[in-house]
Amino acid sequence: MIKACLVVSKLYLNNRIFAVEDKSFNRDNCLMPFAMLKRSLANMGCELATQDISPIESSDIVIYFDIPAVLPPPEQAEKSFLIIYESELVSPMIGRKDLHRSFNKVFTYNDASLSDNRYVKLHLPICFPDEVIFDPTEKKRFCCMIAGNKMIRHGLELYS
Repeated sequence: MIKACLVVSKLYLNNRIFAVEDKSFNRDNCLMPFAMLKRSLANMGCELATQDISPIESSDIVIYFDIPAVLPPPEQAEKSFLIIYESELVSPMIGRKDLHRSFNKVFTYNDASLSDNRYVKLHLPICFPDEVIFDPTEKKRFCCMIAGNKMIRHGLELYS
C-alpha cells in the first residue's frame, strides 16, 4: 500500500481532519472534501493520514496546503504536492512561483497558472445541504452577520 501524508495544523492532527462525524470540527461539512480525498485515494491503494500518523520522511506522497512554513527539501520535491486554497491577495507567498518549484504538482483554482504543466486545475468542492429548513415566520427576531477580519489593499480584494 502507498503511504500518503497530509500536512495539517495541530488542531487537525490524529486524523481529525477526516472526522466528518465530529460536528465541533466539521461545521457546515467543511471537512467533507478531505474525507472524500482520503476515500478516493484509498480506492487507488493509497493510505492517507496526517503527519503525526504517517510521517513526511516515511511517506511516498506528501500533500501540503497553501505555502507551508517549511518548504520540502529539494530531494523530496518529487513526492510533494501543493493544494492552493487561499487567494494570493490574502497570503502573498502563494503567488511566488519560485516557491512552487519545491512541489511536483500544484493544484490551484487560478486559471492563469495552468499553461505550465506543473499546475493542475482544482475545483474547490463545497457540500451544500439537500434541504434547508427555515421558516422566517416562526422567528420573532432574526439577525445574521457574515464578516471577515481581513485587511487587504488591492484592486481585486473583496473584503473592504
